[in-house]
Amino acid sequence: MTSNAFPSKRALYAALAMMELARHFHAKRAIAAKDLAKRFNLSPNYLLNILQTLRAAGLIKSTRGALGGYQLALPPEQIALGYILTVIEPSHTTSDDDATSDETNANGARSTTANRDATAELFQKRLYDAWRQAENKRQEFLNALLLSQLIEPQTEETILNFTI
Repeated sequence: MTSNAFPSKRALYAALAMMELARHFHAKRAIAAKDLAKRFNLSPNYLLNILQTLRAAGLIKSTRGALGGYQLALPPEQIALGYILTVIEPSHTTSDDDATSDETNANGARSTTANRDATAELFQKRLYDAWRQAENKRQEFLNALLLSQLIEPQTEETILNFTI
């Protein structure tokens, strides 16, 4: 399970940069990194690091020269927000062993799964199962949400429903 339900600033800026590149996709025009950085009030070096990660994953391509910059490598209809976030922040998972491993209590004594109450073990298992299910639903939602949906003008008929 991931450690945080919200994306990091790095993931947020990666998604924003991808949305901006998606907005210019059909114009077939590369956007300079400095222009993207200025738009989002970011350090160009910080953004370049993000863009390099996205390029290495094949999500964007770069062009050198006076008219150079960055463009989406795929149409916005083929890029899911979930994939962008996974590229930028691969999931940090906790195994079942980590979730039930030995812990040190406030007195410094080791508390192992062997000496825990059976009810506490059951509750912990149920809690982790519920958390995993919630994470799976969240990931399904993000994997279904495309850049094209995020950049389209919002009208009464096209307002995105963000309920899970």
